[in-house]
Amino acid sequence: IPDAVHPIPTGQVVMATAIINDMIPRSSVSQIVVRQQPKTGKFNVTAANGKAADLEASDDKISFTFKANALPWVLPPEAADGCKLTHLGHRYSNEKITVGNLKPGKYELRIDGELIGTYTDGQLAFGVELEGNDKTPQYQQALKVAMLNKDRNEKAIKPMRGLWVNLKVKRRELQKLESGSDKDATAAKRAEFEKWLPEFKSGVAEKLAMAKHLEDQIYEANKPVVRKYELARMP
Repeated sequence: IPDAVHPIPTGQVVMATAIINDMIPRSSVSQIVVRQQPKTGKFNVTAANGKAADLEASDDKISFTFKANALPWVLPPEAADGCKLTHLGHRYSNEKITVGNLKPGKYELRIDGELIGTYTDGQLAFGVELEGNDKTPQYQQALKVAMLNKDRNEKAIKPMRGLWVNLKVKRRELQKLESGSDKDATAAKRAEFEKWLPEFKSGVAEKLAMAKHLEDQIYEANKPVVRKYELARMP
């Protein structure tokens, strides 16, 4: 991720983007489409990768409920520049709402009562992407999951890896002494190692328990829920 002091060369950014493109297939979080039927004049709502229901429509207001099968792909705030450079959300986490045949004007979109944005009838007819909109409840839910995963990595996984690295270093030091002729130094080193080993085991057990605790929180927080969408024409 570039910054003002040490910008990453464009070539590296292009290479990183190419790697992501090769490794991760393009996918969609959800596609919601609301259309007015030409024959009946009534609106209907369809959705991909989720279930839309409870549609209510009048001349100036449309509302419905939607439960997605997945959350948008959200990363911690420090990765924001990288997400923009790779168009991560658009390519791999597309979350779009399209509403056609609206009266000309501007419309407020709310999800669970929260104002998400104001869009023209033309923008809504073309389709509005929501995956990068941090005002949506689903974005905030996904961000909570991302931050829990960050905590798991920083507080449990990385420290546990450090413990295993330390074990490897101590074993190498002991093996090096054992290959020599200084039996007293070897005996002292082995005694030191044996004394430290229970500390290593308890440390690993503690970090594994912490990782499991945070993992349970992640799986509890990442469940999509029913959201209410409301689109109202502004005066």
